[in-house]
Amino acid sequence: MLKFIVAMLIPLWIAIYTVSFARWLQRRKDSFAAWISAYLLSIVSLGVSGVALWRIFT
Repeated sequence: MLKFIVAMLIPLWIAIYTVSFARWLQRRKDSFAAWISAYLLSIVSLGVSGVALWRIFT
């Protein structure tokens, strides 16, 4: 379980960076699709990484 938590640190930081990018897009009043897709990319990539790493480490 500890290996899983440590391995999820990198995808978590990538998700945090992507969310901050989406928030920046939202503040710039860019198109709705641009920042929604950035949020979705963050959520999906974190979920896929979590599932893949969970299957590897358990």
